[in-house]
Amino acid sequence: MRWYGDLYIGENARKKADKIIEKVNKNKLQKNVFLITKAANGCDLFDIYPAHVFLQKHFKTADYLIIGLALGYDEALLLVQTIVDELYCKQGITNLKEYFEG
Repeated sequence: MRWYGDLYIGENARKKADKIIEKVNKNKLQKNVFLITKAANGCDLFDIYPAHVFLQKHFKTADYLIIGLALGYDEALLLVQTIVDELYCKQGITNLKEYFEG
């Protein structure tokens, strides 16, 4: 698991972001924490995972780039909207998949 350099953080998660990231890195159980990654299926733009799934063996060994951090699923959805709005609408980036690969 890798963290995106310009990590997108939801408003509620912002207050506790450092502690949340530290606990995720130490494989501590996180309640109501959601991580946004580039979609694994190649068709969608993003995946939203509850942080606890990263405690599973597959997720520990796979190379996921964490793009966003949110407290609550609703905040995760808003954060995905913010990411798309910022990159596509404001910066004119049309291929978001390639953007996060580079």
